[in-house]
Amino acid sequence: MIGDPKSIDDYHDEPKELFIGADLPTDEAKDIINLLKDFSDIFDWTYADMPGLDSTIVEHKITTGPLVTPT
Repeated sequence: MIGDPKSIDDYHDEPKELFIGADLPTDEAKDIINLLKDFSDIFDWTYADMPGLDSTIVEHKITTGPLVTPT
């Protein structure tokens, strides 16, 4: 992504987190938002939408010493 992300609040009927480049020209940003709205049903938005996803690529493991207590 080039530039800072810009949050899109009115993207969908249900709350979805979507960011596009804040530096995009207004007409280009509108075109991208409209395209994403038109095809929103083909995107996976949560891990529940992706039942075959290998958990080893989405889970993080933080290795700590045996005397470290999580806070």
